[in-house]
Amino acid sequence: MPRRRRADSPQAQLHRRKAEIRVRAARELAENDSLEEAIRQYEIALELDGNNPEVRAGLADAYAVSEMPVEAYRAYTKALQMHPKSADSHFGLGEFFFNLGRVRAAARAMQRAVDCKPEKHYYVYRLGEMQALLGDLAKAEESIRRAVSLSPEDGFYHFKLGDLFFRTSRFEEAISEYLSAITCSPVDDFYHLRLAAAYMRTSRHDEALAMLERAVLLQPDSRACHYLLGECLLVVGDEARAEVCFALAGELSEYDADYARRVQARCTGLCDPDDDFERATPSGPEGSNTSGGA
Repeated sequence: MPRRRRADSPQAQLHRRKAEIRVRAARELAENDSLEEAIRQYEIALELDGNNPEVRAGLADAYAVSEMPVEAYRAYTKALQMHPKSADSHFGLGEFFFNLGRVRAAARAMQRAVDCKPEKHYYVYRLGEMQALLGDLAKAEESIRRAVSLSPEDGFYHFKLGDLFFRTSRFEEAISEYLSAITCSPVDDFYHLRLAAAYMRTSRHDEALAMLERAVLLQPDSRACHYLLGECLLVVGDEARAEVCFALAGELSEYDADYARRVQARCTGLCDPDDDFERATPSGPEGSNTSGGA
C-alpha cells in the first residue's frame, strides 16, 4: 500500500479539528471585543494548522482590528504567500488598506478577492464602493449591479445602487432601486428618507410626503423625522399640520439639526454628491444586515 501523506494522518486530522475549535472561539471572542484573547486563540490555531488560510486570515483581521498594523500587514502578506487564492485574505488586506486611506491599493486587493470568489456578493459590493470613491462610476455601477443580481433579496444593495444613481442625477432609476430596497426591508426608515429626497428632486411632493409620513410611523421618537415631515408639509402648503410636526420635533439637538440639514440638502440639490452622510437615525448609528454607510 502506498504510504499516506502526512496531511492525512490521524494526528494531522486531530490538529485540524483542534484548530477549528480555536478559530470558533477566537471569532466569538472578537465579536465580544476580547481581542487580546482572540489573537491568542488564533495563534494557537496557527501552531496546530499553519496551512489553513482561514486561520491566517482570521489572525490578520484580529491584528488589524486591534490596531496592530505592522503585525496585520505581515500576517496578510504571509497568508497570501502561502495561499495566493485566499479570497478572505485579499478581502482583509483590502479593508486594511482602505482603513489606512489607501483606496487605490484597497481596490486592487478587493478586485483580487472578487477574482478568487466571484460569487461572494459582499466582496463585489465593497469593490463597487471603492471604485466609486476613485471616481470610476461606470465600474462602480457594474459591480453594485452585480451584487444586486447575486443577492436580490438584500435591500442594502438596492439602496446603494439607488444612491449611485442619485449621485449622477438619474433620479427615476434611483427611485426604482429605493423602492426595491423598501420592498426587501419595509421597516427601514432610512430607505424611506432617501426615497423622499428623490421624489422631492423630481417635484413629486405628494409621494415624498407619503414616504416621510411612513418614516415618522417607523421612528415616532425621531425629532428630525418630525421636523423633515413639517418642512415637506410647508412645501405642499399644509401649514397647520406642519406646525404640529414642528411642535413634536421640539428643539433639535446638534446631531438632529445636522441630520435634517443633510437630508434637506439632498432634497434641494444643494449637497455635494460626494458629501454623503452616515447611515444613522437621529438617535444614533443603526446596524445593517450588511455593514456599510449610506
